[in-house]
Formats: sequence, C-alpha cells, structure tokens
Amino acid sequence: MKKLRLKTNETFITIICMTDNGVEWRVVKQDVNIHEVISEGKSKIKDLDLSNAIIPINNLPNDLL
Repeated sequence: MKKLRLKTNETFITIICMTDNGVEWRVVKQDVNIHEVISEGKSKIKDLDLSNAIIPINNLPNDLL
C-alpha cells in the first residue's frame, strides 16, 4: 500500500473491470495534464456470477478494498 500526499489539484480515479473469472483494477492519479498509474492488480473471484454484471462488495479482493 502506498502512502499518498494529496494536493488540492489532484484527482484519484479507480477503474474496475470484470473479467471472465474475477476483476482487474487500476488507480490513476491525475494532476493537471499528467496521468500516473499508482496501483494496479487483478484477482480471481470464486463463484462469480456474470449474468447480472454485479460483484457484491463482500466478494471484492482485499487488495482492492
């Protein structure tokens, strides 16, 4: 886990995408016109139900929470 120091003009965006067997994510820091990936990962999720495209929060990986 990275410790972050926030400036007033910084924005953090978390992007989460479902895959066939889990999720992939990326956290991006945007500062004016600069975009920096500060964290990313992927994880498998047991018993993933893709029929409704919703992942209950208790099924999200600990790294993402």
